[in-house]
Amino acid sequence: MPAPLLLPRQSFPNEVFTTRLDAFVELKARWKVAIQAMVYRCKDLGIFDEYQITNLYKQISARRWRTKEPLDDPERHPIEQPRLLRKAVEMVFAAERKRPEDFRAEIALAARVIEALCNLDDGALATEEPVPLQPSLR
Repeated sequence: MPAPLLLPRQSFPNEVFTTRLDAFVELKARWKVAIQAMVYRCKDLGIFDEYQITNLYKQISARRWRTKEPLDDPERHPIEQPRLLRKAVEMVFAAERKRPEDFRAEIALAARVIEALCNLDDGALATEEPVPLQPSLR
């Protein structure tokens, strides 16, 4: 689970002061992580006891936030696009360390998938050709 990466043990607990569900909406705006993931992380870190966690999950269900939480609207809160990964890939290409075709072949995913994951422009990895899978031992 990515919670330790997204909600670090050292800093996240310093911002959790209450079991009020509305406070988690404010935390979501800052941390950009689902409220349910934050509640789970609070349980994982022992910030709240089982009764408090159960109560939070009941409130989430009562508010019908199981599938759509506040701040999930991409029109009001756009999904962040990876900038560092895009810049790294572009630097590799600009330095001619790898050609886009070789990069795509090594990752062994469709060009459009890699472009989406790295926030590259459409067609940045050249034309779509089937990538033969050739396992390599390292």
